[in-house]
Amino acid sequence: MDAVDQDLCRGWGLETVEASCPLSEREPVLSLTDNASNIVKAIVEQNGGTEDAGLRFSADGAESGALAVSTVDGAQPGDQVVDQSGAKVYLEETAAVALEDQVLDAQVDQAGAVQFSIAPSA
Repeated sequence: MDAVDQDLCRGWGLETVEASCPLSEREPVLSLTDNASNIVKAIVEQNGGTEDAGLRFSADGAESGALAVSTVDGAQPGDQVVDQSGAKVYLEETAAVALEDQVLDAQVDQAGAVQFSIAPSA
């Protein structure tokens, strides 16, 4: 990614977008609310994450349309990388398309379970 593309990514509020970001084709794939960033960081810390550890969203079967979320030590080849406020989120290709121009939010319910929600970017 060249310096101009990096500046564009930073202008979107993203600290890091890896070279796989097709800037000429679309808007940022995903942004995180402050609450989601904090919860992502907490989940990674609870799982003893490394500096590159984060949450990875991937397709959960081609027919289900659902996305799986897991903690990982870093990006896999082809992953879109979003690093916002220190929270790292990795998106495999199908998930990146599904989450294009969306906002990830997260809440913790009374039982302590994390609930992620996706909404269109404003």
